[in-house]
Amino acid sequence: MGIKNLTKIIKRVSPDSLRTGTLGDFVVRGDKVAIDVSIIMYKFLHNQDKFEDIHISGFIKLTMKYLSLGVTPVYVFEGKSPIEKEFVLQGRRETKVKKTEEVDNLTQIVSSLPQGEELTIAEEKLEKAKRSNIIVNSGHFKDIKDLLNILGVPVITPLVGEAEQVACVLQKRGLVQHVASDDMDCLPFGCTSLLRFSSKNEVECISLPKLLSDLDFKEDQFIDMCILCGSDYCPTIPRCGCITSLKAMTEYKSIELILEKLVFKSIENNFKDNFVNARDIFKDQMSDIVVCAGDLEITKSDTTIDLLEQYLSKRSWTEDQIKKITSQVKKNL
Repeated sequence: MGIKNLTKIIKRVSPDSLRTGTLGDFVVRGDKVAIDVSIIMYKFLHNQDKFEDIHISGFIKLTMKYLSLGVTPVYVFEGKSPIEKEFVLQGRRETKVKKTEEVDNLTQIVSSLPQGEELTIAEEKLEKAKRSNIIVNSGHFKDIKDLLNILGVPVITPLVGEAEQVACVLQKRGLVQHVASDDMDCLPFGCTSLLRFSSKNEVECISLPKLLSDLDFKEDQFIDMCILCGSDYCPTIPRCGCITSLKAMTEYKSIELILEKLVFKSIENNFKDNFVNARDIFKDQMSDIVVCAGDLEITKSDTTIDLLEQYLSKRSWTEDQIKKITSQVKKNL
């Protein structure tokens, strides 16, 4: 989920902190970008019906896009999520079960109908249900780790910590210049330059310093506002939307004072018990994660193309498909 409706606040209070352009408008040669792998994976697999290995071709093309600009992509995988996120994960599991059941039911209906308008309508519903029920498993992530290892691209695989959190920590340490993710909680995690791919070629870049300046907030106030809006790490306050959160934080400066002044009539204990933990997660510097600048360099090898061809051939890619994709790699590695 990220931060609920944070984009609405940005567009209302700080429209200049959100710029739109191409990737090349926001990066310069020599930059490094930490990329949230999970977000990208779901985007690619959304079109898996067109090509089974679309996640592999997608990550190759994305990597080449960065390298063509002289930018090093640093792919960050998911570690273990904090326990505070369990209520969100449980909700997602329940939603996934419902979507899978919907696909199964529609599949049975389609198989039982004769040719005609009713069948066409059912097939359209089934296709829509399948596209909203994206299945991502450990095999997909292994595919990409193997691929990136062949390409010699830096990969970060933490034991603990979500990908976007780790990516933001890398930026705060000065190891990368930008974070690429659609997850808006990168901003309360302290990402100063967030890249979001809104379409095939269009990129949104959000500047946290500009946003904080326009809000006239310190970073602690901003984190508290995001918690009030709704995050993955703390239940929300009933009837407290993003604009109400903004107004409350502008006036009272902290969640503690908001609670003290009884600004909201109904605040459940699960919010009171968890907002401090959520705040701590957003401010965690993740000192257990040890990464140095040398870990984030491209590793070049004379065998890269041969290994890539072997890898794709084992996955039953055709000679034409392999030739087309490797020609892009040769141009940029």
